[in-house]
Amino acid sequence: YTLYSGVPFFARREVKDALSYLRFVAYQDDLSFARIANLPKRNMGQRRMAFLRDWADEHECTLYQALEQTIDDEIFKRTKAKQLLVLAERFRGQLDGRAVSDVLSAVLNESGYDRMLRTEGSQERLDNVAELKQSIYEFETTCGEEVTLEHYLSHVALLTNADAMDAGADKVKLMTIHAAKGLEFKHVFCRRRKRARASKWKKNAGWRSSP
Repeated sequence: YTLYSGVPFFARREVKDALSYLRFVAYQDDLSFARIANLPKRNMGQRRMAFLRDWADEHECTLYQALEQTIDDEIFKRTKAKQLLVLAERFRGQLDGRAVSDVLSAVLNESGYDRMLRTEGSQERLDNVAELKQSIYEFETTCGEEVTLEHYLSHVALLTNADAMDAGADKVKLMTIHAAKGLEFKHVFCRRRKRARASKWKKNAGWRSSP
């Protein structure tokens, strides 16, 4: 097993979201598209994403290209899917010569992601996004050469891949509930000692447990 006393910075949900937005405006790749399509809510749920995947498979294109080709379909009439196309087009011609830190601030603002975090009222998540912006700025100032968005994404991929290699080890990960905030796991097991307190958490979070 591995005992975690802290959380890898790039494993936090809001940091993954922010980096996915950067990858989306740079590449419009399927992985980033699928992550940010409904962040914030654009009424792009499972049914519409399945529609895009089927179209992309049939026409051998990306999810973004599938959306471009089907945006006038009835299935997208009551959605904000067009915002994704507008966002990508707007930034596609603005990346050359623009600081990565500026691109991130602008895309999170124009996408509505910053507003979503403020509405949720999670100061910790806002602080993590601010820390990411600061880390990008520091990378730009210490790199010693002009930093492009592609350059930064290649750099950060090395950091996130290092975390992924460790996360992929065949080990049980042990941590406190507080340390797990903002992380994402397929399966979570909680060992409780104080039934009254755990029952309150279970009721508020909608957990299910076995005896």
